[in-house]
Amino acid sequence: MSIKEKITYLFLVSLIIMIALGLWSMKSAHEKNERILLAGYKNAAKELFAPFMESNMKLFEKRAKKRGLHIIDPALLNDAQTIYRQKLLFGSLEIVQKDHKYYLLLQFMNKRAALYDPLQKAFIQEGWTLVILILLDIALLFLIYLFTLKLIAPIQEVAKKMEHFAKEGAFEPIKASKERELQSMARSFNEMAATIKEQIAQRENLLKFIGHELKTPLAKAKFALEKGDSATLSATLSQIERLTKRTLELHLIDTQSLKREPLDIETLLVEALQRCAIEDERAIEIDTNRFEIEADKELLAIALKNLIENALKYATAYPIRIIAKPNFIQVLNYGEPISAKNSGLGLTIARTIVQKHGYDLLYWHKNGQNIFEIRCDTISQKGGI
Repeated sequence: MSIKEKITYLFLVSLIIMIALGLWSMKSAHEKNERILLAGYKNAAKELFAPFMESNMKLFEKRAKKRGLHIIDPALLNDAQTIYRQKLLFGSLEIVQKDHKYYLLLQFMNKRAALYDPLQKAFIQEGWTLVILILLDIALLFLIYLFTLKLIAPIQEVAKKMEHFAKEGAFEPIKASKERELQSMARSFNEMAATIKEQIAQRENLLKFIGHELKTPLAKAKFALEKGDSATLSATLSQIERLTKRTLELHLIDTQSLKREPLDIETLLVEALQRCAIEDERAIEIDTNRFEIEADKELLAIALKNLIENALKYATAYPIRIIAKPNFIQVLNYGEPISAKNSGLGLTIARTIVQKHGYDLLYWHKNGQNIFEIRCDTISQKGGI
Protein backbone atom coordinates (compact mmCIF):
# COMPACT_ATOMS: atom_id res chain seq x y z
CA MET A 1 0.00 0.00 0.00
CA SER A 2 1.41 3.39 -1.01
CA ILE A 3 1.72 6.39 1.31
CA LYS A 4 -1.10 8.13 -0.56
CA GLU A 5 -3.39 5.13 -0.15
CA LYS A 6 -2.61 4.92 3.58
CA ILE A 7 -3.32 8.62 4.07
CA THR A 8 -6.56 8.33 2.10
CA TYR A 9 -7.59 5.32 4.20
CA LEU A 10 -6.86 7.22 7.44
CA PHE A 11 -8.76 10.24 6.12
CA LEU A 12 -11.86 8.15 5.31
CA VAL A 13 -11.76 6.40 8.71
CA SER A 14 -11.34 9.76 10.47
CA LEU A 15 -14.18 11.24 8.41
CA ILE A 16 -16.53 8.36 9.26
CA ILE A 17 -15.64 8.59 12.97
CA MET A 18 -16.10 12.37 12.96
CA ILE A 19 -19.50 12.15 11.24
CA ALA A 20 -20.61 9.38 13.63
CA LEU A 21 -19.50 11.40 16.66
CA GLY A 22 -21.18 14.49 15.25
CA LEU A 23 -24.49 12.71 14.71
CA TRP A 24 -24.27 11.14 18.15
CA SER A 25 -23.53 14.53 19.73
CA MET A 26 -26.44 16.15 17.89
CA LYS A 27 -28.78 13.36 18.93
CA SER A 28 -27.59 13.48 22.55
CA ALA A 29 -27.95 17.26 22.70
CA HIS A 30 -31.42 17.07 21.15
CA GLU A 31 -32.58 14.39 23.58
CA LYS A 32 -31.12 16.30 26.54
CA ASN A 33 -32.87 19.54 25.50
CA GLU A 34 -36.08 17.67 24.86
CA ARG A 35 -35.96 16.14 28.35
CA ILE A 36 -35.33 19.54 29.90
CA LEU A 37 -38.26 21.10 28.03
CA LEU A 38 -40.64 18.24 28.77
CA ALA A 39 -39.74 18.28 32.45
CA GLY A 40 -40.17 22.04 32.53
CA TYR A 41 -43.56 21.91 30.82
CA LYS A 42 -44.78 19.14 33.16
CA ASN A 43 -43.77 21.11 36.26
CA ALA A 44 -45.34 24.27 34.86
CA ALA A 45 -48.57 22.41 34.11
CA LYS A 46 -48.94 21.47 37.80
CA GLU A 47 -49.01 25.15 38.74
CA LEU A 48 -50.98 26.41 35.77
CA PHE A 49 -53.77 23.86 35.46
CA ALA A 50 -55.63 24.92 38.66
CA PRO A 51 -56.07 28.63 37.76
CA PHE A 52 -56.78 27.62 34.14
CA MET A 53 -59.49 25.22 35.28
CA GLU A 54 -60.97 27.95 37.55
CA SER A 55 -60.73 30.46 34.70
CA ASN A 56 -58.55 32.68 36.90
CA MET A 57 -56.66 34.10 33.93
CA LYS A 58 -54.88 36.76 35.93
CA LEU A 59 -53.27 34.19 38.19
CA PHE A 60 -52.73 31.94 35.15
CA GLU A 61 -50.86 34.67 33.32
CA LYS A 62 -48.89 35.61 36.44
CA ARG A 63 -47.68 32.07 37.02
CA ALA A 64 -46.88 31.62 33.28
CA LYS A 65 -44.86 34.80 33.29
CA LYS A 66 -43.03 33.66 36.41
CA ARG A 67 -42.14 30.48 34.60
CA GLY A 68 -40.94 32.44 31.60
CA LEU A 69 -43.68 31.02 29.35
CA HIS A 70 -45.47 32.94 26.61
CA ILE A 71 -49.19 32.42 26.06
CA ILE A 72 -50.10 31.91 22.37
CA ASP A 73 -53.22 31.16 20.35
CA PRO A 74 -54.08 27.42 20.61
CA ALA A 75 -55.43 27.49 17.05
CA LEU A 76 -51.86 27.75 15.82
CA LEU A 77 -51.22 24.21 17.07
CA ASN A 78 -54.10 22.40 15.35
CA ASP A 79 -51.72 20.44 13.10
CA ALA A 80 -48.99 19.95 15.72
CA GLN A 81 -47.59 16.51 16.56
CA THR A 82 -48.30 15.21 20.05
CA ILE A 83 -45.13 14.22 21.93
CA TYR A 84 -46.62 13.64 25.35
CA ARG A 85 -50.22 13.39 26.58
CA GLN A 86 -51.64 12.98 30.07
CA LYS A 87 -55.35 12.66 30.68
CA LEU A 88 -56.78 14.59 33.63
CA LEU A 89 -60.24 14.82 35.17
CA PHE A 90 -62.33 16.70 32.60
CA GLY A 91 -59.27 17.69 30.65
CA SER A 92 -55.78 16.85 29.44
CA LEU A 93 -52.16 17.95 29.41
CA GLU A 94 -50.27 17.75 26.10
CA ILE A 95 -46.81 18.61 24.91
CA VAL A 96 -46.79 19.05 21.15
CA GLN A 97 -44.16 19.75 18.50
CA LYS A 98 -44.39 22.00 15.46
CA ASP A 99 -41.59 23.33 13.26
CA HIS A 100 -39.01 21.75 15.61
CA LYS A 101 -40.42 23.70 18.58
CA TYR A 102 -42.23 22.35 21.63
CA TYR A 103 -45.46 23.77 23.12
CA LEU A 104 -47.54 23.11 26.24
CA LEU A 105 -51.23 22.61 25.49
CA LEU A 106 -53.80 22.60 28.35
CA GLN A 107 -57.41 21.56 27.82
CA PHE A 108 -60.32 21.64 30.30
CA MET A 109 -63.82 20.97 29.12
CA ASN A 110 -64.05 23.09 25.98
CA LYS A 111 -61.32 25.53 26.97
CA ARG A 112 -57.77 25.40 25.55
CA ALA A 113 -54.61 27.27 26.40
CA ALA A 114 -51.21 27.07 24.70
CA LEU A 115 -47.84 28.17 26.06
CA TYR A 116 -44.38 28.44 24.59
CA ASP A 117 -41.02 28.44 26.34
CA PRO A 118 -38.67 30.91 24.51
CA LEU A 119 -35.68 29.26 26.20
CA GLN A 120 -35.74 26.58 23.53
CA LYS A 121 -34.55 29.15 21.00
CA ALA A 122 -31.20 28.90 22.74
CA PHE A 123 -31.41 25.10 22.41
CA ILE A 124 -32.16 25.40 18.69
CA GLN A 125 -29.29 27.85 18.28
CA GLU A 126 -27.02 25.49 20.19
CA GLY A 127 -28.03 22.68 17.81
CA TRP A 128 -27.22 24.76 14.73
CA THR A 129 -23.91 25.81 16.30
CA LEU A 130 -23.07 22.16 16.82
CA VAL A 131 -23.92 21.40 13.18
CA ILE A 132 -21.72 24.26 11.98
CA LEU A 133 -18.83 23.10 14.18
CA ILE A 134 -19.12 19.57 12.83
CA LEU A 135 -19.13 20.85 9.25
CA LEU A 136 -16.11 23.04 10.00
CA ASP A 137 -14.30 20.05 11.51
CA ILE A 138 -15.05 18.01 8.38
CA ALA A 139 -13.85 20.87 6.16
CA LEU A 140 -10.68 21.21 8.25
CA LEU A 141 -10.07 17.46 8.03
CA PHE A 142 -10.49 17.63 4.25
CA LEU A 143 -8.04 20.56 4.03
CA ILE A 144 -5.51 18.65 6.15
CA TYR A 145 -5.92 15.69 3.80
CA LEU A 146 -5.29 17.84 0.71
CA PHE A 147 -2.36 19.59 2.40
CA THR A 148 -0.85 16.23 3.39
CA LEU A 149 -1.18 14.96 -0.19
CA LYS A 150 0.56 18.12 -1.37
CA LEU A 151 3.35 17.55 1.15
CA ILE A 152 3.99 13.97 0.07
CA ALA A 153 3.77 14.80 -3.64
CA PRO A 154 7.53 15.56 -3.84
CA ILE A 155 8.25 12.27 -2.03
CA GLN A 156 6.16 10.40 -4.58
CA GLU A 157 7.92 12.30 -7.36
CA VAL A 158 11.30 11.35 -5.89
CA ALA A 159 10.27 7.68 -5.68
CA LYS A 160 8.92 7.72 -9.22
CA LYS A 161 11.96 9.43 -10.69
CA MET A 162 14.36 7.26 -8.70
CA GLU A 163 12.62 4.17 -10.07
CA HIS A 164 12.74 5.63 -13.58
CA PHE A 165 16.38 6.58 -13.09
CA ALA A 166 17.25 3.10 -11.78
CA LYS A 167 15.51 1.30 -14.65
CA GLU A 168 16.32 3.53 -17.61
CA GLY A 169 19.08 5.85 -16.38
CA ALA A 170 17.02 8.87 -17.41
CA PHE A 171 17.35 11.75 -14.95
CA GLU A 172 14.82 14.53 -14.56
CA PRO A 173 15.46 17.08 -11.77
CA ILE A 174 12.82 17.45 -9.07
CA LYS A 175 11.25 20.86 -8.66
CA ALA A 176 12.06 22.43 -5.29
CA SER A 177 9.14 22.68 -2.86
CA LYS A 178 8.44 25.67 -0.60
CA GLU A 179 9.01 23.58 2.54
CA ARG A 180 12.58 23.68 3.81
CA GLU A 181 12.85 19.94 4.48
CA LEU A 182 11.45 19.02 1.06
CA GLN A 183 13.73 21.57 -0.60
CA SER A 184 16.68 19.85 1.06
CA MET A 185 15.44 16.43 -0.06
CA ALA A 186 14.87 17.58 -3.65
CA ARG A 187 18.27 19.29 -3.75
CA SER A 188 20.00 16.19 -2.34
CA PHE A 189 18.29 13.92 -4.87
CA ASN A 190 19.12 16.23 -7.80
CA GLU A 191 22.75 16.46 -6.69
CA MET A 192 22.98 12.71 -6.15
CA ALA A 193 21.37 11.86 -9.48
CA ALA A 194 23.48 14.43 -11.33
CA THR A 195 26.63 13.03 -9.70
CA ILE A 196 25.72 9.46 -10.59
CA LYS A 197 24.87 10.47 -14.15
CA GLU A 198 28.16 12.32 -14.46
CA GLN A 199 30.07 9.35 -13.05
CA ILE A 200 28.34 7.01 -15.49
CA ALA A 201 29.19 9.35 -18.37
CA GLN A 202 32.79 9.58 -17.17
CA ARG A 203 33.04 5.80 -16.92
CA GLU A 204 31.65 5.41 -20.43
CA ASN A 205 34.09 7.99 -21.79
CA LEU A 206 36.99 6.40 -19.94
CA LEU A 207 36.08 2.97 -21.27
CA LYS A 208 36.09 4.45 -24.77
CA PHE A 209 39.48 6.02 -24.05
CA ILE A 210 40.88 2.73 -22.75
CA GLY A 211 39.48 0.81 -25.71
CA HIS A 212 40.93 3.40 -28.09
CA GLU A 213 44.33 3.42 -26.33
CA LEU A 214 44.55 -0.39 -26.24
CA LYS A 215 43.50 -0.94 -29.82
CA THR A 216 46.72 0.31 -31.44
CA PRO A 217 49.30 -1.24 -29.07
CA LEU A 218 47.53 -4.59 -29.13
CA ALA A 219 47.59 -4.56 -32.91
CA LYS A 220 51.27 -3.62 -32.87
CA ALA A 221 52.06 -6.35 -30.34
CA LYS A 222 50.28 -8.95 -32.46
CA PHE A 223 52.10 -7.80 -35.58
CA ALA A 224 55.49 -7.73 -33.78
CA LEU A 225 54.87 -11.20 -32.36
CA GLU A 226 54.09 -12.58 -35.79
CA LYS A 227 57.21 -10.97 -37.27
CA GLY A 228 59.42 -11.84 -34.31
CA ASP A 229 60.31 -8.17 -33.77
CA SER A 230 61.32 -8.24 -30.10
CA ALA A 231 62.20 -4.52 -29.94
CA THR A 232 58.79 -3.42 -31.21
CA LEU A 233 57.09 -5.98 -28.97
CA SER A 234 58.99 -4.70 -25.92
CA ALA A 235 58.09 -1.08 -26.68
CA THR A 236 54.46 -2.02 -27.25
CA LEU A 237 54.26 -3.96 -23.99
CA SER A 238 55.73 -0.95 -22.20
CA GLN A 239 52.98 1.16 -23.73
CA ILE A 240 50.35 -1.33 -22.53
CA GLU A 241 51.96 -1.30 -19.09
CA ARG A 242 51.67 2.50 -18.94
CA LEU A 243 48.03 2.26 -19.92
CA THR A 244 47.49 -0.34 -17.20
CA LYS A 245 49.07 1.98 -14.63
CA ARG A 246 46.78 4.79 -15.69
CA THR A 247 43.78 2.48 -15.42
CA LEU A 248 44.89 1.67 -11.86
CA GLU A 249 45.21 5.40 -11.24
CA LEU A 250 41.63 5.78 -12.41
CA HIS A 251 40.53 3.05 -9.99
CA LEU A 252 42.40 4.86 -7.20
CA ILE A 253 40.51 8.06 -7.98
CA ASP A 254 37.14 6.31 -7.83
CA THR A 255 37.79 4.38 -4.62
CA GLN A 256 39.95 6.71 -2.54
CA SER A 257 38.48 9.62 -0.64
CA LEU A 258 40.42 12.87 -0.50
CA LYS A 259 42.89 13.26 2.33
CA ARG A 260 43.36 17.02 2.27
CA GLU A 261 46.30 18.48 4.12
CA PRO A 262 48.46 21.61 3.90
CA LEU A 263 51.03 20.68 1.26
CA ASP A 264 54.18 22.60 0.37
CA ILE A 265 54.31 23.16 -3.41
CA GLU A 266 57.94 22.01 -3.63
CA THR A 267 57.01 18.73 -1.93
CA LEU A 268 54.19 18.25 -4.45
CA LEU A 269 56.49 18.95 -7.42
CA VAL A 270 59.15 16.52 -6.14
CA GLU A 271 56.50 13.82 -5.64
CA ALA A 272 55.14 14.37 -9.17
CA LEU A 273 58.60 14.41 -10.82
CA GLN A 274 59.66 11.22 -9.04
CA ARG A 275 56.68 9.47 -10.64
CA CYS A 276 57.76 10.57 -14.14
CA ALA A 277 60.17 8.63 -16.33
CA ILE A 278 62.56 11.52 -17.12
CA GLU A 279 65.71 10.62 -19.06
CA ASP A 280 67.21 14.14 -19.11
CA GLU A 281 66.50 16.53 -16.26
CA ARG A 282 67.44 19.43 -18.55
CA ALA A 283 64.17 18.79 -20.41
CA ILE A 284 62.29 20.46 -17.53
CA GLU A 285 62.57 24.01 -16.24
CA ILE A 286 60.87 24.96 -12.94
CA ASP A 287 59.84 28.44 -11.82
CA THR A 288 58.16 28.46 -8.41
CA ASN A 289 57.48 30.53 -5.32
CA ARG A 290 57.19 28.71 -2.04
CA PHE A 291 53.57 28.40 -0.87
CA GLU A 292 51.15 25.82 0.48
CA ILE A 293 48.13 24.23 -1.14
CA GLU A 294 45.26 22.25 0.42
CA ALA A 295 45.33 18.91 -1.42
CA ASP A 296 45.61 15.15 -1.36
CA LYS A 297 49.34 14.64 -1.94
CA GLU A 298 49.10 11.29 -3.75
CA LEU A 299 46.20 12.12 -6.07
CA LEU A 300 47.29 15.64 -7.02
CA ALA A 301 50.83 14.35 -7.66
CA ILE A 302 49.33 11.84 -10.12
CA ALA A 303 47.45 14.65 -11.89
CA LEU A 304 50.57 16.83 -12.12
CA LYS A 305 52.66 13.84 -13.24
CA ASN A 306 50.23 13.17 -16.11
CA LEU A 307 50.40 16.81 -17.22
CA ILE A 308 54.20 16.72 -17.18
CA GLU A 309 54.38 13.42 -19.09
CA ASN A 310 51.89 14.74 -21.65
CA ALA A 311 53.98 17.89 -22.12
CA LEU A 312 57.19 15.86 -22.53
CA LYS A 313 55.56 13.46 -24.97
CA TYR A 314 54.15 16.07 -27.36
CA ALA A 315 56.77 18.81 -27.02
CA THR A 316 58.38 19.97 -30.28
CA ALA A 317 61.13 21.81 -28.38
CA TYR A 318 62.66 21.61 -24.94
CA PRO A 319 62.69 22.43 -22.11
CA ILE A 320 59.09 22.30 -20.97
CA ARG A 321 58.28 24.72 -18.16
CA ILE A 322 56.53 24.25 -14.83
CA ILE A 323 55.39 27.48 -13.22
CA ALA A 324 54.01 27.28 -9.67
CA LYS A 325 52.67 30.47 -8.11
CA PRO A 326 50.07 31.06 -5.37
CA ASN A 327 46.62 29.94 -6.69
CA PHE A 328 47.87 28.23 -9.86
CA ILE A 329 50.28 25.67 -11.31
CA GLN A 330 51.08 25.76 -15.05
CA VAL A 331 52.73 23.18 -17.33
CA LEU A 332 53.84 24.63 -20.69
CA ASN A 333 55.33 23.04 -23.78
CA TYR A 334 55.87 24.02 -27.40
CA GLY A 335 53.70 21.98 -29.71
CA GLU A 336 50.54 21.75 -31.80
CA PRO A 337 47.19 22.62 -30.18
CA ILE A 338 45.51 19.71 -28.38
CA SER A 339 41.93 18.88 -29.25
CA ALA A 340 39.57 18.16 -26.34
CA LYS A 341 38.38 15.01 -28.14
CA ASN A 342 41.96 13.73 -28.42
CA SER A 343 43.22 14.71 -24.98
CA GLY A 344 44.00 11.13 -23.98
CA LEU A 345 43.46 9.09 -20.84
CA GLY A 346 46.25 10.80 -18.86
CA LEU A 347 44.66 14.25 -19.24
CA THR A 348 41.24 12.79 -18.44
CA ILE A 349 42.60 11.36 -15.18
CA ALA A 350 44.29 14.67 -14.37
CA ARG A 351 41.07 16.58 -14.97
CA THR A 352 39.08 14.14 -12.80
CA ILE A 353 41.53 14.51 -9.89
CA VAL A 354 41.62 18.30 -10.14
CA GLN A 355 37.83 18.54 -10.24
CA LYS A 356 37.57 16.16 -7.29
CA HIS A 357 39.60 18.73 -5.33
CA GLY A 358 37.14 21.44 -6.36
CA TYR A 359 39.76 23.12 -8.56
CA ASP A 360 39.77 23.91 -12.30
CA LEU A 361 41.98 22.39 -14.98
CA LEU A 362 42.29 24.95 -17.76
CA TYR A 363 43.89 24.75 -21.19
CA TRP A 364 44.73 27.22 -23.92
CA HIS A 365 47.24 27.52 -26.77
CA LYS A 366 49.18 30.74 -27.14
CA ASN A 367 52.33 31.73 -29.04
CA GLY A 368 52.92 28.14 -30.14
CA GLN A 369 52.65 26.81 -26.57
CA ASN A 370 50.19 24.41 -24.94
CA ILE A 371 49.40 25.74 -21.48
CA PHE A 372 47.73 23.59 -18.85
CA GLU A 373 46.84 25.32 -15.62
CA ILE A 374 45.56 23.96 -12.31
CA ARG A 375 43.62 26.92 -10.96
CA CYS A 376 43.41 26.48 -7.19
CA ASP A 377 41.05 29.38 -6.48
CA THR A 378 38.58 28.13 -9.18
CA ILE A 379 38.48 31.65 -10.69
CA SER A 380 39.56 32.12 -14.29
CA GLN A 381 38.45 33.67 -17.55
CA LYS A 382 40.08 30.92 -19.60
CA GLY A 383 38.24 27.85 -20.88
CA GLY A 384 38.29 24.58 -18.91
CA ILE A 385 38.87 21.22 -20.52
